[in-house]
Amino acid sequence: MNRDGRRPPPRELPPQQREALRRAEHLCWWTLLVMGLVATMMYFVMGGSQAMKTALVEDLLSLVPPAAFLVASRFRRKGWTRSTPPAASGRSTSTS
Repeated sequence: MNRDGRRPPPRELPPQQREALRRAEHLCWWTLLVMGLVATMMYFVMGGSQAMKTALVEDLLSLVPPAAFLVASRFRRKGWTRSTPPAASGRSTSTS
């Protein structure tokens, strides 16, 4: 970390890892699309069945990990700037 508590921009990945990360991001987008369609179809056909409602909640919760991966990947790619503060570390970052 720098003296002011901010993280430096992310380091460049080697080409093989960069390609693997890009492929993982594409697979996450496809996963979100397919699982979203499955959850939508289940919503329309579930009726009053408690088992189908439970399955729908399970499918909706399964969307969280790929979405979290995409969010984390975006933060990793962007790095830190003045507009994105570092994680709270208990220290004050004000200069006054």
